[in-house]
Amino acid sequence: MAVSKKWFLASLAVLFLFLVGAMATVQTNKDSSTVEIGKLQNSKNSTMATRSEEVKALNEHAVADPEAVAAEVDTIIDM
Repeated sequence: MAVSKKWFLASLAVLFLFLVGAMATVQTNKDSSTVEIGKLQNSKNSTMATRSEEVKALNEHAVADPEAVAAEVDTIIDM
């Protein structure tokens, strides 16, 4: 059973597109890891005042009374 030239070329095109997509994904992951490495290196070199400001920004959305939240969770679990 011979494979037609049309099917062979179509299969080759699909394989090529798959490889291009895989390479694009690898490049995207490489770029994002480079950014993360840069952030880590910057955090090592930053001062405590700068880190304090970063922590304050992260805690901006924290709950006002964490004990009340814990009590509510305990109540829900005990139901």
